[in-house]
Amino acid sequence: MNSRYARNYLTEVIARVDFLSEVPKFQDSIPDVVYKAAREYFPIIEPQMEQGHEIELGPEKGTVRKKERIKWTFFNKEKTSSLVITDEFLYVSHKKHESFEMLEPEFYNALKAVSEVFEENKIKRIGLRYINNFTINSRPVLDWSGLFNPTLLDIPDITIKGSKVTGTNLTRAFKTATYNFEDFQLTFRYGIHNPDFPAKIKRRSFILDYDCFSTGAYFINEIENYLSKFHTVIHDAFESSIEEPLREDLSHEPAISE
Repeated sequence: MNSRYARNYLTEVIARVDFLSEVPKFQDSIPDVVYKAAREYFPIIEPQMEQGHEIELGPEKGTVRKKERIKWTFFNKEKTSSLVITDEFLYVSHKKHESFEMLEPEFYNALKAVSEVFEENKIKRIGLRYINNFTINSRPVLDWSGLFNPTLLDIPDITIKGSKVTGTNLTRAFKTATYNFEDFQLTFRYGIHNPDFPAKIKRRSFILDYDCFSTGAYFINEIENYLSKFHTVIHDAFESSIEEPLREDLSHEPAISE
């Protein structure tokens, strides 16, 4: 989103690609060129063994077999950012996000190295996701007026047995909107997610979750500008979702007591 803001409520930012086919090299080892590129930004490596299942379809019936693979996980020194590589996907995650300008080279540096050892050299999905969790605590638990676009705050009134249901009965008000563009999609999830669901809402939490992605069959060198394009779309979507009091809170020292 916008780096002009002095602070953010981001809980995670993820840039990810899914490979068109499995990369066998990553199932039990990691090529030296990828290892060296990963450690440029993520010097701590902590590989993990994952277990899963695969379904093999036969002429008469399918069979399920166990599958093991190594999840190659690299961290920065503070362990606030990570790079994960498996035989099926690669992603960079920021739990403490400072700027898109930092994330982009971390992602493409690793992906370029992978392209040198991945013979097919194709991906089926590339995506960028920004997850915001606003926990401003100066108001009643359901009062978000003036902070977000009013269209995001509409909770329908319902009546049961002649009595109007009130906010004290609400346990979640979380919605999804999906937008199609020429060569990508944006999935926007927003609202009161309630970390204590299905219990009643006790803690203030409002989510703005933007997931921009493209699917198809792309050579790795064809997607160099995709993250930048997605970032622009997410930035504009975020700006259209918030109101001036929240911008003030993001731009300066907290204007809203937490």
